[in-house]
Amino acid sequence: MNIFIAEDNLQDYLYLRRLIEKWSQSRKIQIQIYFCDQLYYQIPPFLHFCELAFIDIHLPQINGLEFCQYLRKYNENIEIVLQSRNRDFAFESYRIHILDYLLKPLQATDVNRILDMLLTKKNDHCLIYQRQNMLKKIKFENILFIKVEKHSCMIQCLNRSESIYSSLVKLKTMLDKRFLQCYRSYVVNLDYIKMIHKQEIILFDNTVIPLSKKYYATVKNAFLKQI
Repeated sequence: MNIFIAEDNLQDYLYLRRLIEKWSQSRKIQIQIYFCDQLYYQIPPFLHFCELAFIDIHLPQINGLEFCQYLRKYNENIEIVLQSRNRDFAFESYRIHILDYLLKPLQATDVNRILDMLLTKKNDHCLIYQRQNMLKKIKFENILFIKVEKHSCMIQCLNRSESIYSSLVKLKTMLDKRFLQCYRSYVVNLDYIKMIHKQEIILFDNTVIPLSKKYYATVKNAFLKQI
């Protein structure tokens, strides 16, 4: 995750940097922080690939709000958080579609909330899980089905399989509506179903997975609706 900080107060910058680094360590997320202590009517090259910018309102050459108005002409997707010691620019700032407006001194809970929000957005349509003290993710579109195996679940993807320690009940809460339970120990990705029989489902790669009477109608109706 690439994060930009524009701040002319060194202590405020170091404090925010520590908050971000502490968050990244707790979430086990790799980050890169870029810093400027003043801005102009010119976009720093590295800002083009940053996903989030913390920008102070009161900067020496151009104030943060004016710079953000200029930035929005060239980058509509970057998330912007403005920060100030007062609310003078709060109403005006939301006209340029900022993510948040924070008052100094910044609170760790606010910074963590913003970073968690961005992480969730970044990982949308992905299954996020922990393995060997690292966070990993699998895109939903790459998952064919999930099967319970003893005290873990096997996630069958297009070109590999992954075993994770989790219950099927918990995993179901993390998936979207394309995933349907078809058997007490199986969840299938509707997008990969080729054919449905009374007691089994055939996927496009000809993999056969079981289909119980309990889930037959739900799976069948969803499949027919899709086609």
